[in-house]
Amino acid sequence: MLRLEVICLVLPALALSSCTIRDGNGITARIKMRNGELDIDLQNSKMETGEWTAVAFGPDMSDLEIYLFDLKGTRVRAHSGASTGYESPTLDSSSAVSVRDSSYSGGTLHARFSRTLKGAGPRKHDLESCAMVALAYGAMEGDSVGAHYDRPYQTRVCFAECK
Repeated sequence: MLRLEVICLVLPALALSSCTIRDGNGITARIKMRNGELDIDLQNSKMETGEWTAVAFGPDMSDLEIYLFDLKGTRVRAHSGASTGYESPTLDSSSAVSVRDSSYSGGTLHARFSRTLKGAGPRKHDLESCAMVALAYGAMEGDSVGAHYDRPYQTRVCFAECK
């Protein structure tokens, strides 16, 4: 009887944690699927002006679609872009981020945005099955993205489970 109770308590927690990603260094992404879209809530509790934080999706680190938020003063700016390996991401000339809200207060950047599960943006990444999700942050170099401070945190997420 006790074993059944433990399993019943643990399984829902595992299902929930598969869509809440924490890098252990201040970045958290909560991903929830709603009506054929991913609703992404990204938070970085260690942000300062002149820095960026991002969540990226793709098959692997050599082919990532990036949703990046930088802080200029206290203003949060949203960008989409791509990373093709061991170099700084390239930002799109026209952002494909559909921001619902964003804020910066007390060192914490918060951004909530949505993204369709179907192929979107210039890279047409399809997220209807499983993909790698990466979290990172670093310094801006003017209007360009500088290198990330630490190795990006990476995990595989099956988005159909993010309900």
